[in-house]
Amino acid sequence: MSKVILFLSVFFVATSAFGLCLQENSPTMYPSHSCAKPELPSCVFSKDCSEDEIALVKIQIENYRICISGYLDDVQDHIECVMERASEARDEYNDFVDSF
Repeated sequence: MSKVILFLSVFFVATSAFGLCLQENSPTMYPSHSCAKPELPSCVFSKDCSEDEIALVKIQIENYRICISGYLDDVQDHIECVMERASEARDEYNDFVDSF
């Protein structure tokens, strides 16, 4: 079991499809996260888990947290990018109107 725990502890969770702001035709729908919620073993609810099972559950929950956190970071980056693009559009319009 300890080899499984070690493997899962180095498991890297990454989100994808976040080059959207750099593309010319970004979709109007924003992608949902693709993080997998861990399935908890029944021993968690009966509070009858072994130490190895508890360690595995903790790793699964941490991997889920890392994935969600990465998604939220990506969303924040996109919000900043969208705000920058909106500001550029407003400045372009204002410069055009001011040139009259």
